[in-house]
Amino acid sequence: MVGIEILTRTGPLSWQIVESITFPHAPKGTFEMLIHAALRDLQSEQANIFEESASPIEDANKRLRVSFGITAADHLTAGHNVSGWNVSVLSTTYHAVSAISGLIKLGKYRVRCSCL
Repeated sequence: MVGIEILTRTGPLSWQIVESITFPHAPKGTFEMLIHAALRDLQSEQANIFEESASPIEDANKRLRVSFGITAADHLTAGHNVSGWNVSVLSTTYHAVSAISGLIKLGKYRVRCSCL
């Protein structure tokens, strides 16, 4: 096992890729392979549903929609009632956590994958 893809249904033909996690020592390209496999499987499942359906559905309504969840920001911005050393400590912690978990890398991939 090299990774896991977590999806949630948001509508009859709408899905959201909640998380795509690659495990340590996974081969390069695993993240992209997981997303490709999920999209391929969703497309195949959609085709099976329409083949079994007895009622005609307009082509416009047959379009599969897939989106990503929210993406982490690349930096922490001070807000109301948070300033000074609090922002400094929170910012340092945020950068450490996001670097370890790959949150920023995931956001950059989502921008490149705007075809979804």
